[in-house]
Order: sequence, then C-alpha cells, then structure tokens
Amino acid sequence: MAEVALNMSVSDPDRFQGIVKEAEGLGLVVHAAYEDLGIVSGSIDSGAVASLRRISGLTLEADRTVSAMPFRDRAVRS
Repeated sequence: MAEVALNMSVSDPDRFQGIVKEAEGLGLVVHAAYEDLGIVSGSIDSGAVASLRRISGLTLEADRTVSAMPFRDRAVRS
C-alpha cells in the first residue's frame, strides 16, 4: 500500500510521549513532534491508518499541500 503523510494532534499533554510511541509501534515514521503544541507530523502505510485512528487522544488529519499562484513580475494596480 502507499505511504500517506499525516498531521496529528494529541489532546492530553501528559500522554504525548506515550501516544507518539504507540503510533510509532503501529508503523508511524515521525517527521516532527512538537510536544509543547501537541502536534506530530509523519507518514505511515495507508493500511495502518485505521489502527492509528483507534489511539485514544490522537486526532488525525491528512497532510495538505498548499500552493499559491505564480507571482507575476509587474506592479499590482487597484
């Protein structure tokens, strides 16, 4: 199956490290973990996403790419 990138939030700061370890045990590769913010980003095989959803205190959101329109090299007039 394909790898999917996810952003996750941890609702209980006291369980942050434990929740991250549990997610890693299910196959999550952590790219960044911000304990002070309760946010984790990483990737996992798409077949394991359902298992992550069962971790109490962890909320998942698919990673989204944001892009802007190309900049045009001319003055903007109103």
